[in-house]
Amino acid sequence: GYAVVDTVTGTTDTDTGLNEATRYYYRVRAVYSGTNSQLSNEADAATDVSAPTLDTLNASVVGEITVEWSLGDSVTEGSVEIYRSTDGSLGGVVTTIADLSTTSWTDTAVADGRQYQYTVRRVTPDATADSGQQSATTILPAPTGLAVDSVDDTGGAVSWTSNTTDATGHRIEVREDDTGSWTV
Repeated sequence: GYAVVDTVTGTTDTDTGLNEATRYYYRVRAVYSGTNSQLSNEADAATDVSAPTLDTLNASVVGEITVEWSLGDSVTEGSVEIYRSTDGSLGGVVTTIADLSTTSWTDTAVADGRQYQYTVRRVTPDATADSGQQSATTILPAPTGLAVDSVDDTGGAVSWTSNTTDATGHRIEVREDDTGSWTV
């Protein structure tokens, strides 16, 4: 399975034109007039794989963030891993995608109104590479069913349905007429 890649007079060589994300095995023998030495030990190394690009994070739908990416390599083996964190670290793998033609994935295991960071990792049998990290904040669903329950000369009572358990509170705004400014 070995092929001669070069013959040199020194003790170093550079092998070029290698395939991306591929492991190569090397061995060397000294060449003498009329005879050759025994083979050296075997050494191996893998070439790098191009990092994927995290194109966009879309948090426009309540309860989900869609991650879109593009691959920078033509390697047909391996997978794509999506990492999520809440503190800027790499975080943990939230999904592994084996179909390399897939370029987006929707995370539905996110809380409302929270910021998440994502990294896309390209994994091959011999190399891995990470995209840059991006963040997105999920939206809080709007309260519904707002009603004025009662009004008297000193104030009004309002009620609504909160559509999230993740809100830390609700801000009530009022204005005196259709063209006035809102006041908290």
